Amino acid sequence: MYLARKNQIGKDKIKMKTTSTYAEHANSVYDLDMNCLSQGEDLFKTIQGMERVIVDNNAEWKKRSLAEPHRAFILGQAIDNEKSDLEGEFFNEEIREGRNNVYLLGLDFRNEPGKILIDRLDSQFRAFFKSPLPRLFEEVTTWNDPDKRLKLRDRIAKLTSFFTEKQMQERINEQLPRCVGNFVLSCCTAEFTYALLLVNIYHKDSSEREKFIQNHKNLFGDTSMIRDALFFDAQILSDDEKHVHKMASYCQICCLKSAVASA
Repeated sequence: MYLARKNQIGKDKIKMKTTSTYAEHANSVYDLDMNCLSQGEDLFKTIQGMERVIVDNNAEWKKRSLAEPHRAFILGQAIDNEKSDLEGEFFNEEIREGRNNVYLLGLDFRNEPGKILIDRLDSQFRAFFKSPLPRLFEEVTTWNDPDKRLKLRDRIAKLTSFFTEKQMQERINEQLPRCVGNFVLSCCTAEFTYALLLVNIYHKDSSEREKFIQNHKNLFGDTSMIRDALFFDAQILSDDEKHVHKMASYCQICCLKSAVASA
């Protein structure tokens, strides 16, 4: 997530404090088998004990997370890939003191095997950085790798050729119960949901078809939310009632709108 940007930019761009501040910040590191590699609180386990939602980039989560402290709000790749100003998203005046029920999901694949990172957006997290997080236009290297995205696109195109709609839905249904805490299987299942979406809309939705053909940088934003929702067994907070909701329906995932219900 935000770490993907930070690590691409280099140490001169963002320098992280090494004082006791970070020791007070809640973060967890896992391998792909979900073995916890860090000390302290197991944030995945903490999140599993709460109601939880994956936040879409179009959803207003700051007011709702304040109104619903019992619910975990998880900011994942959809936020990282599509929000231009992470500094403002995470650290503006509205949440200056942090938000203990908001979590950042990060993926670190600089070295194999990869690692899964979860940070709480607590008051110590901002002090962890000496410099502001850069905006997208300030980055010197792309963090949303077009080559990896192209490989995923081609893999999904093959799924649409090798499987019928019925077979894809059957595969999704078979894998669903085993996705919680299984990142690799959640990725695989999310790929099937996007492949099934493509089969259903390819000749009806020219904009999505063009994004797929052109390997658009935001091509898999919705797919990443499905993956994260499967991984955490979470709902999705999204005001996009088009593709996100349709893909979620394949996986029996509930979608919520970001407006807070009135008392």
